[in-house]
Amino acid sequence: MMRLRALRRSILSLLEKTDDPFLETRIILTRALRISYPDILSGPDLLVDETLALDMAERRASGVPMAYILGEKEFYGLTFLVNEDTLIPRPDTEILVQRAIEIIGKKNNPKAADICTGSGAIAASIAYYLDIDVSFSDISPSALLIAKENYKRIVGREGDGREGNLLEPFREEKFDIIVSNPPYVTREWYKECSIEVKHEPILALIDEREDGLSIAQKLIEESSHHLFPGGSIVLELDYRQMEGCAKILSSYGFEDIRIDRDYGGLERVIYAVKR
Repeated sequence: MMRLRALRRSILSLLEKTDDPFLETRIILTRALRISYPDILSGPDLLVDETLALDMAERRASGVPMAYILGEKEFYGLTFLVNEDTLIPRPDTEILVQRAIEIIGKKNNPKAADICTGSGAIAASIAYYLDIDVSFSDISPSALLIAKENYKRIVGREGDGREGNLLEPFREEKFDIIVSNPPYVTREWYKECSIEVKHEPILALIDEREDGLSIAQKLIEESSHHLFPGGSIVLELDYRQMEGCAKILSSYGFEDIRIDRDYGGLERVIYAVKR
């Protein structure tokens, strides 16, 4: 057992190199001890079991993302389960969700698919806010399990989640919209990623081609056969890939190609319409 004051001091010391050690200490203490922060501040001499809190702090100090330690991450106003088998949903991906909602929000009974779904955050968010069904797929069976669980928790019903590469699980099916945050990080870019990012599943991050667009190109090619006329594709990529992706989209018969910027002002989401 340890005095709460001493435990807080120990955790702050462990987290001194994180971006916000005071906030992260607060998160760890409230989660591990299951008490409110005002109670923590008002009871510095309280005797507590420090085991879980110190374990969480040590993992965070080693570079494990807080979302993995907590087992959840907020995204688009919803809370999603995450683990080391899934990417952590990021705020910039909300731009993709917002665009998808705007594109199909006024259609009657639209058919939508989220490819490379990961945690299922994109699919479940669209389904929840539009009250529609969104199909989703992932090549990773462990990620797909999390996506299915998130979809059921958020949307309130079982989701059409399928294991397989890109659109292969959907055979001859067609959609009004196909959305995806596919792997697009190049090997060179990956070297520059933070230690937190390097804890995330490499399968969901890296594209082996020099420009990072081989998976996106394959998805665009497949989408050209899986979209109804006038259907849309919406992709999240890196700002350095937008020009190359636009050329690929055009070569597969897509038109009205547009780009949205993320919260940092960088080009992040590219979308187009199938002729």
